[in-house]
Amino acid sequence: MAVKAARAAAVRHAQRMDLAVTAAFTAAALSLINVGVSARLTRASRLEEWRRDTERPIIARLLTLSRDAALAWSEANDHRIEYVERYTDGADSTALDRAGAAWRRGNSLIDRLNFETAQLDLIAGDRLRERARALLGPHESLAHWTRPASGADPHPELGQEEYGKLSQLADQLIAAARADIGVDRRRPTLGEKWRRNTPQV
Repeated sequence: MAVKAARAAAVRHAQRMDLAVTAAFTAAALSLINVGVSARLTRASRLEEWRRDTERPIIARLLTLSRDAALAWSEANDHRIEYVERYTDGADSTALDRAGAAWRRGNSLIDRLNFETAQLDLIAGDRLRERARALLGPHESLAHWTRPASGADPHPELGQEEYGKLSQLADQLIAAARADIGVDRRRPTLGEKWRRNTPQV
């Protein structure tokens, strides 16, 4: 009987040891998972913060460049009107020279708009990238119409529809940027972040 009791005690002890070892391994595994998920959340948070910090100045530059380019097109058109009104037998071409200078300034701003848009293509969401690219269309039309050698008739109403589009597109770009950056977007809860970043078993 004593031998059986000793054996039973040994079995119970071994089972307790197995449970303890299993619990220890389980705790260690859960700890490793927790560390991994926390590190992943930290990396994701830092990447998102970097993206937001990078996007904001790009959007500001796009809006500023678009406004300055629109002013250049308007100035070029005004000088073309002046040239047509004052030109007599080629006696005065200074207005046309000023129109050319304004047009070249606007054209250089389009190049910078393209560069900033290309930067957004690398980091921004689809909607924001679409809104940034849409901003280029009216500028390309205005550049074509207001160039000094353009066949478009210079008059005060030239390109007014495009200027209106630029104003609307600027508002749409701002709205898309606020959504993409997260200003107008509900922030996910900690539980939602955890579920999103926890590996599914």
